Formats: sequence, structure tokens, C-alpha cells
Amino acid sequence: FVIGFSLLCSLIVALSVIPMFAAKALRKIKQAENTRSWLQESYAELLSSALNAPKKTLALVLVLFSSSLALYPLIGKEFMPSADQGEVRVSVEMDTGTHLDALKEKFNLVESLVKDGVPEAENIITSMGGSSWRSRGSHQGNMRVALVPADQRTRTSDQIASSLGKKLAGIPGVKVRSRAGRGLFLFRIGQGGGERVQIELRGYDLDAASQLSREIQSRIREIPGVGYVRASRGEKSPERLIEIDRGRAADLGVSISDIAETLQAFLAGVSGGTFRDSGNEYDIMLKVEDSHPLTLERLMNQTLLNSERQPISLKNVAKPVSAQAPLEISRLNQERVTTISVSVSGRDINLVIDDIRGAIANLPIPDDFNVVFTGDYEAQQEAFRELVFALILSVMLIYMVMACLYESLRDPLVVLFSVPVAAIGVLVMLFLTKDTFNIQSWIGCIMLGGIVVNNAILLVDQINQEFREGGKNIQEAILLAGRYRLRPILMTAMTTVLAMLPLAIGLGEGSEAQSSMAKVVIGGLASSTFITLFLIPVVYLLAEQWFPRSVKQASAANEQKIGPVSVS
Repeated sequence: FVIGFSLLCSLIVALSVIPMFAAKALRKIKQAENTRSWLQESYAELLSSALNAPKKTLALVLVLFSSSLALYPLIGKEFMPSADQGEVRVSVEMDTGTHLDALKEKFNLVESLVKDGVPEAENIITSMGGSSWRSRGSHQGNMRVALVPADQRTRTSDQIASSLGKKLAGIPGVKVRSRAGRGLFLFRIGQGGGERVQIELRGYDLDAASQLSREIQSRIREIPGVGYVRASRGEKSPERLIEIDRGRAADLGVSISDIAETLQAFLAGVSGGTFRDSGNEYDIMLKVEDSHPLTLERLMNQTLLNSERQPISLKNVAKPVSAQAPLEISRLNQERVTTISVSVSGRDINLVIDDIRGAIANLPIPDDFNVVFTGDYEAQQEAFRELVFALILSVMLIYMVMACLYESLRDPLVVLFSVPVAAIGVLVMLFLTKDTFNIQSWIGCIMLGGIVVNNAILLVDQINQEFREGGKNIQEAILLAGRYRLRPILMTAMTTVLAMLPLAIGLGEGSEAQSSMAKVVIGGLASSTFITLFLIPVVYLLAEQWFPRSVKQASAANEQKIGPVSVS
């Protein structure tokens, strides 16, 4: 919306204010009609050669385009570009049930190691008793390390986080994870923990899911680029189960329901009905009164009546058993899910996914289980599909607008030949700068669709004027239009490239998140501008020969040949 409104305002100014200022400022400037720069003449000679061999010119462009496509598999892909936000996050986790004092002792050790290992730290904020991506608990916490500005340190936040993770890995009894703060947080906030890769194990059996999760984790830990690996059901809470001896209970005349009701009365209470007062309802809970704290031993010594109304001690028909229970059971579409979160750094996420698939390819997976890759990878695949559709839709809209303005179905197709050649510069630029395809890159590609056609529109419009209105033959019209439009084409392209240059360089903290968009625009516009200057005239010439507007124009276009260009 912002870009569209800005372009609308620019159009209004260009059609109203600029002509008025030009009439005032340029009316005394006179230029000789035959004045031509060396650049225009050099371009005219090269264009003449291209028009003399149109099929060879098209073949050369096709070779360049095909060669650039070979770079696509070599360019990394990711959901959102990473940016140095000047922050490192350290998460500390101990066994479930750990007392807060024990956690504090470990945190003091971690904090001292962080201070020694990160001289770039400006301040440290510690939070114990919970973490930013897990439910609150006394056994976990997190630490945020704010770094000095990027121009005052030699290491990036990713490098600091990686070095810190290795230093903290040897602390006994503690799981420590360090990671750099990621850019474009508002785009990631809906991704839960923000992990690059998440592997979901969907199935009902919790024990089978835990075993499968452990096997997958052991296989993927050694994959290059894989950092921290953790499972959503890795933690369990200690609990006591009351195991009933059904045979002995039957011999003593005690039913299972009697035992359950007795335990319910002592532990939580039983419902005693509902009390109504002035239209309000209150549940009545009946609980055994006990002036002393209820311990497991006292609970097992409680008595209950059997079928013959004789008192039976609870410990005669049941015994307590220690067990471990998961802290939570996650479900997706009513299906139990175990999530394995994998952090990825220093490597293309698609390559890591391929290695993970290969590592678990021969892993026996139960028939009722499904393994699904989610996280940033899933969001990336969905976003890329939508952005490709948006790119195709934008090109279709551009064609429809030009078809209405040109009142022709052929000329807009000639103009659209400038769009594919922009891919040459896009792929080369991303490959040379070691950047990735991400959401910002695709947004830049969509922007390119509307930018690169401007140069072709200038050329085609001028050729139409010279050829159809000026009465010149097709070759003369193309050469003359090329001379006239060379300067404005180069000026518009250069101004756009220079405007994007600071963003592409990445000046300032966090600017790396948008630099890929600027690089795409610069590379695509540069290649499209240069190739368009030769490709569009050649395509126009062939279109006029193969699909002329009239039979007279067809015979004239096929008979005309181009001779050497004379420079006067």
C-alpha cells in the first residue's frame, strides 16, 4: 500500500509539477539536434549487429538464462533472513522438580562464564523460574546478553553464541542452550520457539513416541549445521501411583470403586451437591478433616469398609509405586504429537533437512505414526508457494494493463521479455554475495516485475512512434528509438540501483534482514537493463516479421536488411 500510494503521488507530480518546472528552468537551454554522445553511437553499432543476427542474439540470451539457472541449487534457502540484533540468549534447564536455590547456584556459575567468555557484553538480564519458550517452572530460566554495537566488536552475535555454547556445554547436571537473537521478530513470533526445523511425531502411543524420538535425536545430532536438539516430551514429573492388588481386594470384599472414592475423599474431596442462593449456584465439596499434613504413609494407613461393613486398611489391598509422567501431552487435530526442535546455523536449512531425511530413512517407524517436518521449513515452503503465485499474478496484471494501454496483445508480450532476463542478475548476485532465497528476496523479485518492464516500455513506445507514426522502416525506427531512449533508460536504472545500494550493503544493526531484497533488485535490474537494450529490439523485429499488424508491414519487414551504421 505504501509503495502504491508513493508511486501514485510520484505520477501526479511527474505529470503536473515537473513539466512546469522544466518549462521555467530549461527554456533557455538549446541543444543541437544532431548532437550524439559516443555512448549512443557505440550502442547503435552493437544494436545494429544484434539486429543483423536476431536468432543468434536470442540464442545467446537463452544460453545466459540457462546458465544462470544452474546457480539456483547452489543458493541457500531460508524462511526469514538472519540479522545481527546485538543479543545472545542463554537458556538453562535442570531436572524437573529442582529447587530454585539449586538453579540459582548453577545460574551464578553460568553468569560468571558468560562474563568471562563474552567481553562484548554490555549488560546481562537474568530470569529464573521459567524460560521464554517453555512453561514456567523452578527448574529452568533464561539469560539475555545485550552486546555492544556491531562496529565496536569483531565477532557477530552468531559467532559469540556458538563459542559460548561450547564453553557452557561441560557444566554437569545442566542443559544449556545459547543462540543469537533473530531478526524480524514480529514475523517469527507465531512460530512458537522459533526453531529453524521442527520434526513432529504424530501417534497415540507415548512410549513408542518417546523411543522413536530418542532414536531420531541420536541420529541427527552429528549432522553438520545442527546445533541444539530437544524433544517436547523430554521432561517427566515424578509421581506416585496407587497400585491395587485386585485379587486380594476381591478376597477381602473391597471393590475398586470403594478404593477410588476413599482416595478421592482424602486427596481432593467428593461432590456433596449444589447450594443455590439468590440465583447463584455453589458446588459443595466434602473432604476428610485432618489436622495433620497428609503424607503417603498416613494415606496408606487409612481404613475403608468392605462389603460386610468390616474396616480394611488401604495398605492391605494397595501399594504406592513411584513413576514418571510427562509434563504435557500435546495434540494436533486430536492426535498426540511429540515435537523435536532442531536449531540450525551456518548451513542451508534445505540441505540440513535432506541430511535428516537420509539419516532417518531406514529407521523403523510404527504404522500408526507419521513424521512431519514443520517449523521455519514448513513456513518457508508455504510462503514460497504463495510468493511464486503472487509473482505470476503480478506479471499477469502488468500484461493486462499494458494490453489496454497499447491496444495490442503482441506489444505487451514483447515488453514482458524483459522480466525473465532479470533472473540472470538475481541468481548471480545472490550467488556472489553468498545470500539466500527468503521472503525478502521473493518480495524483491515481485518488485522487479514492475520495475524492469519500465525500460522495455520506453523502448517499445518510442519504436512504435518512429515506425508507425514517423513513417520510418522497422530497422531505422529501432536504431533511432535506441539512441533516443538510451539515456533515460540508463538514468532510471542507475538511480534505482544507487538508491538500493545502502540497503544492500547493510549499514546499521539489523539491516542485514532487508539487504537480500535490495541485492535482488540491484542484480535483476542491472542484468535486465543491459540485456533489454538488445533483446527487446530484436524481439520486436522478429514479432513484426512473424506477427505483423498488416500484410503490407509483413512484406516490408521481411525485405528490409540492415547495413552498416553510419555515424555523422
